Amino acid sequence: MKLIVKTALLLITLSVFSTQAKFVECFSCQSDTSFLNIAKAKSDLIEGISYIYVANSNTEQIRKFMVRYENGGLGEPVIFRVNAVTIDSATYNTFSEAMVYRNSIENFFATYMLVPDSVALSAWQLAGNSVFQRDIALYYSSHQSLRESIANYTATLFTLGGKLIAANLVVSIKFGDNSTANYKIVGLDANGDLEFEFMNATDNLGNPIPANASGLSGQFRMTSETLSNYSSAVTSFHFSFSQPLTIPAGSITITDCVTDVQTKEVTCTTRDKP
Repeated sequence: MKLIVKTALLLITLSVFSTQAKFVECFSCQSDTSFLNIAKAKSDLIEGISYIYVANSNTEQIRKFMVRYENGGLGEPVIFRVNAVTIDSATYNTFSEAMVYRNSIENFFATYMLVPDSVALSAWQLAGNSVFQRDIALYYSSHQSLRESIANYTATLFTLGGKLIAANLVVSIKFGDNSTANYKIVGLDANGDLEFEFMNATDNLGNPIPANASGLSGQFRMTSETLSNYSSAVTSFHFSFSQPLTIPAGSITITDCVTDVQTKEVTCTTRDKP
C-alpha cells in the first residue's frame, strides 16, 4: 500500500522562501571554515547571485551562504565569491522541524533495534544474501510510524532545496545472537517501502561479517557456531572450502582465512587459542 503523507502539505511552504537555495549535507563540517569550504565546492556557477545552505544534521547545524558569480568575458576576470549571510527564521524553523523528524527516526531504532528471529537469526545471514537484506527492510517498512517520519523528514528537506534529498541516515540493528548490522536509510520508494542499504555487520565475537567476497579473507575468532555461519557465507558468495576445518565445541580459536579468486576456494587454518 502506498504511503499517503499528511504532511506533504509542507511542500506548499516553498512559497515562504523568497529565493530558493541549494541544500547540501556535510556530516564532517564543524568549524565556520569547513562549512564555507563545502559551500564553495558545492556551489552551482549560476550567473549573478544565488544561495546555498550547508547543513550537518548530525550536529543539527545549518549555515547559509550567498554566491556571486560573473563569467566575465572580453578580457574581464571571472568573479566567484562565497560569503556567509544570516539565515532567515523560516529556513531555520524548517530545518529545526526536519531535525525533529530525524530524531524520531533515531528514537524508533533505539526502541526497535532488535530484529525478530522470525525475520533473521543473525547478521551472518546478510552476507551475500539479498533476500535477507530485503526481508529486514520490509520488516521495518511495516511500521507506519517509521515510514511517516522518514517521509516527513525528506519532505521537509525538500522545502529547503527544492529537490528530493536522500535521508542518508545510518542506523544500527541487533540480532538474537548479539550480532549487529549498520544500515543506511535512503528514503522511501514509489510504493512507500523503506529503501534500506546494507553497509556492514559484526558478529558477537567482534568479527566483521563479509559484505562482499573479498571480506572472506582475514583473521577471525571462531567457535563451531561461527564456523558454521562463515561456511554459509562462503557458499553465498559462490566460493567453497578447499579443505575441511573443525573447531571443538566450547572453544574459540584464531583462524586465518584466504580466498583464491581464480579457483573460487577458501582456505582457513587455525593458529592458536586467544
